[in-house]
Amino acid sequence: MTVAELKNNISKNLIERIYLFSGNEVGEKNQIIDLIEKKLFPNGTPTKYTFYCDNDLDPHYFIETVNSNLLFSDNKLIFLNMKIKIR
Repeated sequence: MTVAELKNNISKNLIERIYLFSGNEVGEKNQIIDLIEKKLFPNGTPTKYTFYCDNDLDPHYFIETVNSNLLFSDNKLIFLNMKIKIR
């Protein structure tokens, strides 16, 4: 799917539960995430969790976070990121 197709789907509220973004365009990824967030959560900011794929990732805590319910909100976004090596 191209960026244009994804933006079109988001504008039509055709939003999937999981997305995989790859490539070096961090600004473009952030723009898409902002569009999704505004469509899904128009009345507030969700609780956000960020996990990094490395040796420190605790899979039990990650799964627990995915499956858990929030006490004061129903809105949750979870990001699973790859660490970027700076040369």
